[in-house]
Amino acid sequence: MSVNFCKAKFVSVYATARTSWYFVIITDKDRVETVVEFTKGEKSLEVASMIQAMLGRIGKADINSEKSIQELLGIKDPVDGRSIKAAAISAIRSAFSHIEALKKGVPLVEYLGGEFRHR
Repeated sequence: MSVNFCKAKFVSVYATARTSWYFVIITDKDRVETVVEFTKGEKSLEVASMIQAMLGRIGKADINSEKSIQELLGIKDPVDGRSIKAAAISAIRSAFSHIEALKKGVPLVEYLGGEFRHR
């Protein structure tokens, strides 16, 4: 089963004078849709631009794993976890995982190897 991103829409929500939330709504070729939150403080718009550019580079490729995302982007070296690039990759990887979980019909927590805790 593969994921093939075909559409992305960006949304920001102004919460307070110091807080805005940023989201990307990503749809794959099978019309499975997910909403991913991303943030990088004052640089969140740069993250959005990088997500858009990265999705453009990936094109309509069939993505079979999170690991293949960086390969499709041509990223071979480790990425600084505090960078704009890392935030963008994280959002795309999150979208992949959630869409694949939805396609498999399992909750995201289960897809990621966790389990529900009953209270």
